[in-house]
Amino acid sequence: GSLVLLSFMRDRVEAWRAAVCFIGTLLTTCLIAAPIPATGLVNWAYPDLMEHLPRAFLSHFNEFYFAADPELRLQVIDGVITFPSFHAVVGFLVLAMWRTRRVTFALAALWLVIELLSTVAAGHYVIDLLGGFLVWLGWFALTRQIEKSVTSFETSLTVP
Repeated sequence: GSLVLLSFMRDRVEAWRAAVCFIGTLLTTCLIAAPIPATGLVNWAYPDLMEHLPRAFLSHFNEFYFAADPELRLQVIDGVITFPSFHAVVGFLVLAMWRTRRVTFALAALWLVIELLSTVAAGHYVIDLLGGFLVWLGWFALTRQIEKSVTSFETSLTVP
């Protein structure tokens, strides 16, 4: 929705940045999540440590990867990718798209509370959120660098 709205508002640079960041962060998240499945902590942590951590996602993870039914259902995807958190990535993408608007900061505070509550509700660990932030930050920085390069190039063409 935000990408379409930015396009209608003729904010081409932010719409471009949002599209590039979305595609880049989605691919990056999938590439990172492939060798680090959601049960990574379960596989390597001491059993007594796992007794103190949330494990609600394990049934979803096992159903997705080991179920006899090959049909992909959206309900089963929940809990398959936790690191890096793509929810966090999308939140940062939306905040970045609207960062020049005043209302963004109020919504950012609300979103941050919701993200942090996801750790309490066993949706993510804090490291998942941090990983999502770092994935977003890398792509956002890349698009800023590209924007500066293009602007510099365009300026050099117009100056006699």
